[in-house]
Parts: sequence; C-alpha cells; structure tokens
Amino acid sequence: MRQHSLSNRSLMHQGIWGGMIFGGTFVQTVILAIITARCDWEKEAGIAKQRLQKWSNPNPDDKRADRS
Repeated sequence: MRQHSLSNRSLMHQGIWGGMIFGGTFVQTVILAIITARCDWEKEAGIAKQRLQKWSNPNPDDKRADRS
C-alpha cells in the first residue's frame, strides 16, 4: 500500500479551514457590498459634518478659547 504525505484527516482540516476563510471572506464581502450600495451617502455626510462642527467648536460663546 502506498503512503501519502498528507493524511485524509489533514486534507479534511485543510478543507474546513479553507471553506471558513474563503467562504467567510466571500460572504462578508457580499454583505458589505450590499450595505454600501444601499446607504444614503448624502445623509451620512451631513451627519458627519454636524458631528465635526459640534466637536471642532463645542461652545461658540466661550471667548476664553480664542486667547492667543
């Protein structure tokens, strides 16, 4: 009987890991593509702009921050 360098169990483990890694990567990519395509980017940009304005000037009435 001829000896194989890889046992059947080793090949099975390679198949399981390969399926999880490549299959999982494919599923994740598809889900992220769907989310990205369905997102309202104008709305998201407006929300981000509001957050930036809020954090860049948290208290516009505070004149102490303008001291040089």
